[in-house]
Amino acid sequence: MLHLKKKNSVMKYFLLIVFLLPLSMNGQKKTGGYAYLQPAFYINQKFNNRFGINAGAGFTPTKYIGFGGGFTAYVFKENSQLATLYVDFRPFLSSLEKNVAYFMSVQPGYVIYNKSLRISNITYTSKGRAAVDILLGMIGRPADAKSLGMTISFGYSLLSFETNNQTQTYHGFKFQGGIAF
Repeated sequence: MLHLKKKNSVMKYFLLIVFLLPLSMNGQKKTGGYAYLQPAFYINQKFNNRFGINAGAGFTPTKYIGFGGGFTAYVFKENSQLATLYVDFRPFLSSLEKNVAYFMSVQPGYVIYNKSLRISNITYTSKGRAAVDILLGMIGRPADAKSLGMTISFGYSLLSFETNNQTQTYHGFKFQGGIAF
């Protein structure tokens, strides 16, 4: 028999952050920065492929570096919802194209996950631990820099969990693309 603790906690975090994202986007437009909303795919054979939503925002103190934060919510798999919250360190690479910015994004974070499974008289509890994404990507905008743009990124993704004091680590690939604000 499967028993879930805090079954809707990931969805609550997801809705809270989606609600707060417009505030951060408004702030980043005033200070100079970036914001994005995009579908995300996590590809790993052992952990099962995942599909979710990724959103984040940050500021750019110079045109070559950005700092921010965000989340990825994998909420489309029944009884297996999880999310990652992360900080975003983003160096921007110079581009020959005026309206295109290439970047590398390093995103250390934490997996939000808490699930218990009871088999006979033994309860197995699995909790989220560290998460790290290292991505390469680009943001493209029309000539009007205040317009919506497109962003795409891909790279390495690590998710780790602790089950009854043993750590399980999953290495995979992450691909995402969507709207840049």
